[in-house]
Amino acid sequence: MLGEVPDLLEEVVYPADAVIFEQGDYGDSMSIIVEGQVRIHSGGRTLGLMEPRSVFGEMAVIDPEPRSASVNTMTNTPASYGWTGRLYTG
Repeated sequence: MLGEVPDLLEEVVYPADAVIFEQGDYGDSMSIIVEGQVRIHSGGRTLGLMEPRSVFGEMAVIDPEPRSASVNTMTNTPASYGWTGRLYTG
């Protein structure tokens, strides 16, 4: 299974101040930050800042619920990788 992970990754490049997704959006992907920084927030409140080697959006691949928070880039994030698909099949 782990040998298949690289085949599931796709490079996604985000400029500074980009919206990656918003709270309530449908989600079927997660991202691993390779460079840059993102802000996780809800209702104007910052829930966290994530930097390289951090993962966000992972709940979407195991749970079919809408996104629980919004994510925006704080800096150029030129090498994020997203995994589109769902581990949840129930």
